[in-house]
Amino acid sequence: MKAIFHRGLSVPASEQDAVGRRISRTGVLAPTPGSNPKNFRDPSALRRLPRFLPLDDLVKAWKPLPTKTMTYACGNRDDASVYAFERGISRPHGLIVSCELFLDDVAVDPHDFLGGAFRYHGYFKQPLEVIEREMASLYGDAIRPYIQRASETTLEQAEQRFALCDVACCDPDVVAAHLRNQRDIHGRWDTVFRSAFLIPAKVPRSAVQPFWKQRMNRVPSGRGISYDFLFKSLLS
Repeated sequence: MKAIFHRGLSVPASEQDAVGRRISRTGVLAPTPGSNPKNFRDPSALRRLPRFLPLDDLVKAWKPLPTKTMTYACGNRDDASVYAFERGISRPHGLIVSCELFLDDVAVDPHDFLGGAFRYHGYFKQPLEVIEREMASLYGDAIRPYIQRASETTLEQAEQRFALCDVACCDPDVVAAHLRNQRDIHGRWDTVFRSAFLIPAKVPRSAVQPFWKQRMNRVPSGRGISYDFLFKSLLS
């Protein structure tokens, strides 16, 4: 199954045409300083792991998996436009690059929101049933067993939680449900989005669609769900 993902880039207006053409020519989606490529275990390798291995066995299978260079994208163009304008350097237009990818090559980005559910439960501000319910509204019911297993770990079992989080991010049902989410998520670092993904930093040129220079046409609402409502700060 394929879907279209959208990447917003803060690129000065004078450079947007050149950057867009370069992406179309090379398939490199993280072409500029500050475009933040990220090493992440290969989603296709994570999907091949049995979902409910004993946690210590899961860690042993997870640790040696190969990594891929990934970058950030959204499931809809309006959300990507927020990131294109994030630093305000490309007004009045932002650069949106879209590409069609197999879902097997994609992971949910856990960094600004989902990862909070895989921290030690002492950092939860809300009861576990609230955490599960809110996460299921954003990532589907398939996320629940991963959060339940993570909540049963001890403070010292950080690797077990990291492994569970990575596997959850690549669960096909979790990816598909998050792609459908229409609820605003107010994440860490003042991020606001409805869906956030990790996609390959380099894709086939045939996957890249015509780039867009457009005004930001999405104003995030004050509604939705907030990271700060569910989780304590790491510094707490």
